[in-house]
Amino acid sequence: MVALRKPPELSLGTTARLVVLMLGVCAVLGFATRKSFTDYNHEQTELDALPCAVFSQPAEMLAYADNSEALDSAEVVAVAVCRGRGMYVYQSFLRELEVTEVLRGDGIESGDVIDTYDNLAIEEPYNYSGKGQFTSERRVRPAGLGPNMRGAAPLREGQTYLVFLNKKRDLPEVSEPRYVQVHSAYAHVAIDVFEHPERVRIGGSSLGEDDESIPFGEVFGFDAFVSDEAVRGVYLDGCRQAMASVGLRK
Repeated sequence: MVALRKPPELSLGTTARLVVLMLGVCAVLGFATRKSFTDYNHEQTELDALPCAVFSQPAEMLAYADNSEALDSAEVVAVAVCRGRGMYVYQSFLRELEVTEVLRGDGIESGDVIDTYDNLAIEEPYNYSGKGQFTSERRVRPAGLGPNMRGAAPLREGQTYLVFLNKKRDLPEVSEPRYVQVHSAYAHVAIDVFEHPERVRIGGSSLGEDDESIPFGEVFGFDAFVSDEAVRGVYLDGCRQAMASVGLRK
């Protein structure tokens, strides 16, 4: 019979050092893996190539009567130019606006540069738990409240918009104010939308469906996503009424 040798006993100090070493390796691997999955601000080409879910809205979602309450609740209404492509933060893109005219609101004036958000999340497809990351596959998808969930395209660099905003409430007092767009398809309206009806894209999917997507880089070429030609007219009429409500268009 072969005698089994008892493994050497480790001292308390050696055990502690091994535990710390193992934790350190796990932390480094975890950080590297998470960084590879979630750092989207360095490679614009890769970001633009991600599929973006498009929710082409039906008429009932774009009826001005169903959007006017949200627009009326806006603390700030302004004309502003979008600057830059934005930086991805948690489930949204932080966007910079240069104010050119204030139509309603206090504490803001022409020439100010303010931050707002496009509520678009980069997520793992079909991981509905929202927890963990199991593959490297990613897509962009409208999330939360705001105009993107109601068919509006993200803000486009260099474009002038009429914007309806509220102050973001949960920031530290020392932070610069940021603004969220109201929950309406008309929270931002391109000033020249009537000159470019082709930027109102006609598609096939509707709210909550994922059967249509286009590369993320292409969504910036549009103002809104609608289900058919008639709904394009509904959207343009809503833009007209949104502008008229603040005296921009009769």
